[in-house]
Amino acid sequence: MDRRIFGFLGLLAVAFLVTTAIFFYAKGYRFNFKQKTIDGTGIIQIGSTPKGAAVYINDEASPRDATDVSLTNLKPGKYQIKLTKNGFIDWKKAVEVRAGLVTQIEALLFPSAPNLKAITFTGIMNPKLSPDNQKLVFAVDEPDKKGLWVLDLSDRPIFFSKEPKQIAKDTVNLSFSESTFEWTPDSKGVLVTVKIGAGKQNYQLNADQLNENFTDITESLTSLKTQWSKDAEIKAKDRLNAFGDEFKKLTEGSKQLLYSPNEERVLIVKDAEAIVYDLKPYLSFDKKPAQFTLPKADSYIWYPEFTQSGHDSRHLILIRKDSISIIESDGKNEMTIYTGNFDPGSVFAWPNGSQLLIMTSLNSSTNKEANIYSLELR
Repeated sequence: MDRRIFGFLGLLAVAFLVTTAIFFYAKGYRFNFKQKTIDGTGIIQIGSTPKGAAVYINDEASPRDATDVSLTNLKPGKYQIKLTKNGFIDWKKAVEVRAGLVTQIEALLFPSAPNLKAITFTGIMNPKLSPDNQKLVFAVDEPDKKGLWVLDLSDRPIFFSKEPKQIAKDTVNLSFSESTFEWTPDSKGVLVTVKIGAGKQNYQLNADQLNENFTDITESLTSLKTQWSKDAEIKAKDRLNAFGDEFKKLTEGSKQLLYSPNEERVLIVKDAEAIVYDLKPYLSFDKKPAQFTLPKADSYIWYPEFTQSGHDSRHLILIRKDSISIIESDGKNEMTIYTGNFDPGSVFAWPNGSQLLIMTSLNSSTNKEANIYSLELR
């Protein structure tokens, strides 16, 4: 009887030791035969969009593998990771490995020579992006097409037309092509101011259809805009409160606050610097809020980046006088994707991140008016 009990307990002890060994092995711990110690190791899991990028570590001459891949049995410390793929800009980053932990990288690669494609052909003026980033309104002064047009940027079924649609035609009395206009806060309408003689009239147009009946709303315009301003102030205060006191102090003296699509990061633009305040820093083990300084640019836009879980918001677009770059939110991996002539005030990101829209005139000798062109990124 005693032998059976001891035998059973022995089996339990062996099972426990084997299970423990498997557990620690899976956690990355390895026996060092030279030092006769158990050393912790870590893992780097590397994925990329698109897949199939060659993976280099610490400037090695030959790649380890191609994405998606896991690099195992790595000693704790800093590693230089580089991803390369034909037709795409190299991706580089210093990555920390910790014992028993997995460092997960999901790199977004951008083409080194994006395709440039015309979206409009009539010549356009004053393009403005809707607050929800789903529509672009602009004026056209070409005969038979004079008026206001809207380009729908949303992902719609293929049987829906992707061509711009006219929402207002110039009439004898109303010159919409020469008007000033802005989006309503709900992105459903366009507020238009038209000169009539020595005076002005104001109209609110439906952005989804051709408007044919126009009602002057000048008398109610002041109260309407006052309400919009109040709503915007409430939203701004709610956003500030959500990020806490440290963030509020950091925003003092800022010229502009740009919230990322997933509301986890904010770009704070000041006279002398641009700072990203990050609630959940990428590749950070402690996940405490962090601050990152970006290179100087004339303006910035969050790049709309999607993963399986929704908005990722880890890249920004840097716009300078003669170039457009994309950079990661930690200020690393700046990648120039376009150089040349364009309107720096008219750069827009397609909502799904597949392309950027710029306004330029590629051949001013035949077409003096600028048009919208697409830079295809995916």
